[in-house]
Amino acid sequence: MTTHPRPKHLKAAVLLFALVEDIPAIATEIADEHTRLATVLRELRAIERLTYTEDLIRSPEPTRYHFSYVDLRADIHRVSKGIRDYLYPQRAAPRDVVALRGSYVDEAVPDQ
Repeated sequence: MTTHPRPKHLKAAVLLFALVEDIPAIATEIADEHTRLATVLRELRAIERLTYTEDLIRSPEPTRYHFSYVDLRADIHRVSKGIRDYLYPQRAAPRDVVALRGSYVDEAVPDQ
């Protein structure tokens, strides 16, 4: 007499194998995303380094408009920080840094 797996167990096993099969694909996608974002960070650093040569390539003739390298660097920094915060999240820190008073005695002067 042979026993056959129960339909519930069979369905659960099929579902489990389907989920386990997708885990490497998901891990690969996450690794690929991290690799791409790390590449973006390297490229942003290279672009930022180029913005510091602005003094060397500035036109000797006075012009009406100038490119704002300072603003560009600020935006590059802001984007880079966002990517770094995503790639390397910090542990949540308490937001309320105001010290507690600790003493709850009212030292009001009594009426005389």
